[in-house]
Amino acid sequence: MIFDGTVVWYFFSGKSDMIKSIFFFTILLFLSTGCSRYDAKKPDTGENRRGFARVTGINPDSDVTKIYFYADEMGPDPLYCFAFQSSQKTVQNILEKFQLKESENTEWQEPFPVPDDLFWWDAGERKNSRFYSARQEQTETVYYFWHNPDNAKCQFMMVCF
Repeated sequence: MIFDGTVVWYFFSGKSDMIKSIFFFTILLFLSTGCSRYDAKKPDTGENRRGFARVTGINPDSDVTKIYFYADEMGPDPLYCFAFQSSQKTVQNILEKFQLKESENTEWQEPFPVPDDLFWWDAGERKNSRFYSARQEQTETVYYFWHNPDNAKCQFMMVCF
Protein backbone atom coordinates (compact mmCIF):
# COMPACT_ATOMS: atom_id res chain seq x y z
CA MET A 1 0.00 0.00 0.00
CA ILE A 2 1.34 3.44 -0.90
CA PHE A 3 0.90 6.06 1.79
CA ASP A 4 -0.85 9.09 0.32
CA GLY A 5 -1.97 10.93 3.44
CA THR A 6 -5.52 9.54 3.40
CA VAL A 7 -5.02 7.85 6.76
CA VAL A 8 -3.85 11.10 8.35
CA TRP A 9 -6.81 13.06 7.00
CA TYR A 10 -9.20 10.30 8.12
CA PHE A 11 -7.71 10.46 11.63
CA PHE A 12 -8.13 14.24 11.75
CA SER A 13 -11.52 14.43 9.98
CA GLY A 14 -13.44 15.11 13.16
CA LYS A 15 -10.81 17.29 14.83
CA SER A 16 -10.73 21.06 14.99
CA ASP A 17 -8.60 23.13 12.64
CA MET A 18 -6.49 24.22 15.62
CA ILE A 19 -5.52 20.62 16.46
CA LYS A 20 -4.71 19.92 12.81
CA SER A 21 -2.57 23.05 12.60
CA ILE A 22 -0.67 22.22 15.79
CA PHE A 23 -0.04 18.66 14.61
CA PHE A 24 1.29 19.69 11.19
CA PHE A 25 3.37 22.53 12.65
CA THR A 26 4.94 20.05 15.07
CA ILE A 27 5.78 17.67 12.20
CA LEU A 28 7.34 20.50 10.18
CA LEU A 29 9.31 21.67 13.20
CA PHE A 30 10.61 18.14 13.83
CA LEU A 31 11.62 17.69 10.19
CA SER A 32 13.38 21.06 10.01
CA THR A 33 15.60 20.26 13.00
CA GLY A 34 17.28 17.53 10.98
CA CYS A 35 17.87 19.65 7.90
CA SER A 36 21.48 20.52 7.43
CA ARG A 37 22.59 24.13 7.11
CA TYR A 38 25.80 23.00 5.42
CA ASP A 39 26.40 22.77 1.69
CA ALA A 40 27.58 19.25 0.96
CA LYS A 41 28.00 19.97 -2.75
CA LYS A 42 30.11 23.14 -2.61
CA PRO A 43 33.47 23.56 -0.83
CA ASP A 44 34.52 26.35 1.51
CA THR A 45 31.13 27.95 2.09
CA GLY A 46 30.90 30.03 5.24
CA GLU A 47 28.65 27.41 6.85
CA ASN A 48 31.05 24.58 5.97
CA ARG A 49 33.97 26.48 7.52
CA ARG A 50 31.89 27.24 10.64
CA GLY A 51 30.84 23.57 10.81
CA PHE A 52 34.49 22.53 10.67
CA ALA A 53 35.25 24.92 13.55
CA ARG A 54 32.20 23.80 15.54
CA VAL A 55 32.95 20.08 15.27
CA THR A 56 36.74 20.22 15.62
CA GLY A 57 37.03 23.26 17.87
CA ILE A 58 39.75 24.49 15.49
CA ASN A 59 39.22 27.59 13.36
CA PRO A 60 40.23 26.68 9.82
CA ASP A 61 43.08 28.98 8.80
CA SER A 62 44.00 29.65 5.20
CA ASP A 63 45.90 26.34 5.19
CA VAL A 64 42.57 24.47 5.39
CA THR A 65 40.87 24.49 2.00
CA LYS A 66 38.22 22.68 -0.02
CA ILE A 67 36.06 21.95 3.04
CA TYR A 68 33.07 19.80 2.10
CA PHE A 69 30.74 19.21 5.04
CA TYR A 70 27.82 16.88 5.67
CA ALA A 71 25.78 16.58 8.86
CA ASP A 72 22.97 14.21 9.74
CA GLU A 73 21.60 15.76 12.91
CA MET A 74 18.25 14.00 12.77
CA GLY A 75 17.60 11.78 15.75
CA PRO A 76 19.61 11.00 18.84
CA ASP A 77 22.85 9.94 17.13
CA PRO A 78 24.21 12.73 14.92
CA LEU A 79 26.85 12.02 12.31
CA TYR A 80 29.27 14.57 10.86
CA CYS A 81 31.66 13.95 8.01
CA PHE A 82 33.80 16.31 6.08
CA ALA A 83 36.66 16.32 3.64
CA PHE A 84 39.32 18.98 3.25
CA GLN A 85 42.93 19.68 2.35
CA SER A 86 45.26 20.86 5.05
CA SER A 87 48.79 21.45 6.21
CA GLN A 88 50.47 19.03 8.57
CA LYS A 89 50.06 21.61 11.37
CA THR A 90 46.25 21.37 11.30
CA VAL A 91 46.40 17.58 10.93
CA GLN A 92 48.56 17.44 14.05
CA ASN A 93 46.13 19.72 15.92
CA ILE A 94 43.23 17.39 15.05
CA LEU A 95 45.19 14.28 16.09
CA GLU A 96 46.05 15.84 19.44
CA LYS A 97 42.66 17.42 20.14
CA PHE A 98 40.76 14.14 19.69
CA GLN A 99 43.59 11.92 20.97
CA LEU A 100 43.51 9.98 17.73
CA LYS A 101 45.78 6.97 17.42
CA GLU A 102 47.00 5.48 14.17
CA SER A 103 45.36 2.15 13.45
CA GLU A 104 45.18 -0.42 10.71
CA ASN A 105 43.11 1.09 7.92
CA THR A 106 40.22 -1.39 7.99
CA GLU A 107 37.43 1.21 8.11
CA TRP A 108 38.18 2.82 4.74
CA GLN A 109 35.10 1.46 2.95
CA GLU A 110 32.52 3.22 5.09
CA PRO A 111 32.22 2.82 8.84
CA PHE A 112 28.76 4.43 8.85
CA PRO A 113 26.47 5.02 5.86
CA VAL A 114 26.34 8.46 4.25
CA PRO A 115 24.37 9.58 1.18
CA ASP A 116 25.65 8.22 -2.14
CA ASP A 117 25.82 11.65 -3.75
CA LEU A 118 28.69 12.88 -1.58
CA PHE A 119 31.29 12.60 -4.35
CA TRP A 120 34.01 13.93 -2.03
CA TRP A 121 33.45 11.17 0.56
CA ASP A 122 35.84 9.00 -1.39
CA ALA A 123 36.55 5.41 -0.34
CA GLY A 124 39.48 5.22 -2.76
CA GLU A 125 41.10 8.22 -1.10
CA ARG A 126 40.50 6.73 2.37
CA LYS A 127 41.99 3.41 1.27
CA ASN A 128 45.24 5.18 0.31
CA SER A 129 45.41 7.25 3.50
CA ARG A 130 46.73 6.84 6.99
CA PHE A 131 43.92 6.03 9.41
CA TYR A 132 43.44 7.33 12.95
CA SER A 133 40.59 6.74 15.37
CA ALA A 134 39.41 7.21 18.92
CA ARG A 135 36.40 6.36 21.02
CA GLN A 136 35.40 8.62 23.89
CA GLU A 137 33.26 6.61 26.29
CA GLN A 138 32.32 9.59 28.49
CA THR A 139 30.82 11.48 25.53
CA GLU A 140 29.78 8.32 23.64
CA THR A 141 31.52 9.56 20.50
CA VAL A 142 33.62 7.82 17.86
CA TYR A 143 36.11 9.69 15.67
CA TYR A 144 37.59 8.50 12.39
CA PHE A 145 40.25 10.45 10.53
CA TRP A 146 42.02 9.65 7.28
CA HIS A 147 45.01 11.68 6.10
CA ASN A 148 46.97 11.24 2.90
CA PRO A 149 50.32 13.01 3.40
CA ASP A 150 51.09 12.73 -0.34
CA ASN A 151 48.28 15.10 -1.39
CA ALA A 152 47.26 16.65 1.99
CA LYS A 153 43.68 15.35 1.63
CA CYS A 154 41.79 14.50 4.80
CA GLN A 155 38.45 12.95 5.66
CA PHE A 156 36.93 13.16 9.14
CA MET A 157 33.89 11.45 10.62
CA MET A 158 32.36 11.94 14.06
CA VAL A 159 29.47 9.79 15.27
CA CYS A 160 27.68 10.33 18.58
CA PHE A 161 25.78 7.44 20.16
